[in-house]
Amino acid sequence: MADYVTDPTPSVVVIGAGVVGVTTAYYLAKSGLHVTVLERGPGVAYGSSFANAGRFVPSEIVNYPPITLNSIRNIISKSTSSLFREKKEHVEGDTEAEATFRPSTSVFRFGYHVLKGIVLKDSAKENALFVKLSNLCNQTMLKLYDDEQLDNTEKSTGNLWLYGSKASFTHSGVKSASVAAENGYRTSVLSLTDCAMKFPFLKERISSLQNGGCVVAHDDWTADARIFTQSIAASCEKLGNNSGSSGVKFHFNQRVKKLLLSKSNGKLISSGVQTDDGNIYKADAVVICCGVQSGHFIKQFGYVGEPIVPMKGCSIELYGVKNGPTMTVADKSSSFSYQISPFKDGRVRIVGFADFDNDFGEAVSKGCPNGVVCRENYKKTLLEHTRKLCPEMTWSYVGKPWCGVRPMSPDCLPILGLAPSCKNVFLNCGHGAVGWTFSAGTSLMTAKMVASSLSGFTPKKEWRPYENLLTKSKILLNFEDFSATRFTKLF
Repeated sequence: MADYVTDPTPSVVVIGAGVVGVTTAYYLAKSGLHVTVLERGPGVAYGSSFANAGRFVPSEIVNYPPITLNSIRNIISKSTSSLFREKKEHVEGDTEAEATFRPSTSVFRFGYHVLKGIVLKDSAKENALFVKLSNLCNQTMLKLYDDEQLDNTEKSTGNLWLYGSKASFTHSGVKSASVAAENGYRTSVLSLTDCAMKFPFLKERISSLQNGGCVVAHDDWTADARIFTQSIAASCEKLGNNSGSSGVKFHFNQRVKKLLLSKSNGKLISSGVQTDDGNIYKADAVVICCGVQSGHFIKQFGYVGEPIVPMKGCSIELYGVKNGPTMTVADKSSSFSYQISPFKDGRVRIVGFADFDNDFGEAVSKGCPNGVVCRENYKKTLLEHTRKLCPEMTWSYVGKPWCGVRPMSPDCLPILGLAPSCKNVFLNCGHGAVGWTFSAGTSLMTAKMVASSLSGFTPKKEWRPYENLLTKSKILLNFEDFSATRFTKLF
C-alpha cells in the first residue's frame, strides 16, 4: 500500500498518532507536504495522551529534573541491578534452566545521566533550553487554538503547586516562580495560610502541613489533551479539502515492523516503512513520534544505551463531582507524584505516580491494548490521597483506572532532529511529563527541519507565520542540543 503514488509533492510518514504525532502531521501538511500517519492503536491519542493530567505548563521551566524522590530511588535501584541482569538459558535434557549472568549497561547509562543532573546540578544548559522551548511552545499552542478556532472555554485557567516543606518550597517553588516571572509568566507565591484562605478546598490538607507554601501559575491552564488531539486530527483530514493544503491520511491498527533502509555515502536512507501485516508505505522522509516505542527504532540505527525509558503513571476520572477543586493542583507535599485536574464538563481527573516500568510491552498479552498494566495499589492510593486533599469533595461514580507510560529521556528534554546515522529519518519523542506542553512547539521545529531537508521543495506561503514563530524563539535548528547522541558519552 502506498499513498500519493502519482503526486510529485514529497510525502512523509509519521509513526504515532498521539498529541506529538498528530501536531507534527498538522504542521507538515501546513507546509504543503503529503502526510501519512501510522498508528498501532485503534485511533488517535491512545497512548500517554489518552488520560494525562492535561496541565499545560509553560511556566514550569526550572524544575529540572521533574522527578520525585521515589523515582530517584527507583532509578538507583534499577540502574545498579541492571549491571548484572539474570539471563536463563534452557539446556537440552535438563528439567531446569541454567542461570547465567550478563552485564547490561543500557539502563545504568540512562540512570547515570539522570543522577548526574541531580547530584552535580548540571542543569544550567537544560534550563536555558527549557525556557526557549516553553516560550516557543506556548506561543505556538495559542496560535494553533486561534487558527483552528478551538474552544478556549474548555480550558481551566491556572495551575497550583502545593509544597509541604520549607526546603522544597524555597528551592523549587519560589525559584520556579521567580524565573517564570522573569520570562513574562504571571505567578503568585503564597504562604500556607494565604493559600488556605484563597483556595478553601485545600484547607484540610494544608492544616496537616507544618511548613511550605504554594505557587500559582496564572498563565498555565488545563484541558483534555485527548480531546485536543482528536480535534487537530480532524483538522488534519480537512486540510486536504482546502485550497493550497495537502492533507493527512490516518491508518490505524498499523504497527510498524521496520523502516525500509538503504545506505548511501555512509548514511542510512529510508524509502518508507513496512507494517506487521505487510503493508508498505513509501515516503521521502519518516518522522518517529511513537512515544516509548521510539527508543526501539533509535537503537536500530546503532545507538548504544537507553535513550528513552517508560515512566508509568495512572489516572482515574471522577464523575458527578460536587465541591471539587477550583484549580488544577500538583501536590508536591505528597510522597508520590500526584495531580488533580478539574475539567469544564464537570469531570475531575486524578493522576499519579512516576514509576519506571519493567513490564511495558508484555502487557498487551494480558488484555491491556496500550501495553501497560495498572498495579493493584494505584486506584486505592489515588483515591485515598484525593480524600485527604479534598475531603469535602463527593462524586457519583469512579471511572476505570487507566495506566500509561511517559517516554522519558535522561535530561527531561525531548529528542529531536535526525536519527543517528540517518539522512531522512527524524525524531520527535522523549517528552516525558511535558509532552502536552511541548507538543506544538517541537512539532513545528520538526516540520521545519523535514521541509528544509527535501531537495527542491518550497513550503507554501501560508507557512511563513509559523517560520516567524521559530525565528522569534531564537532556538537553533541544528538540533545538536536535542540529538539522541547527547547521551552516548558516559563520562
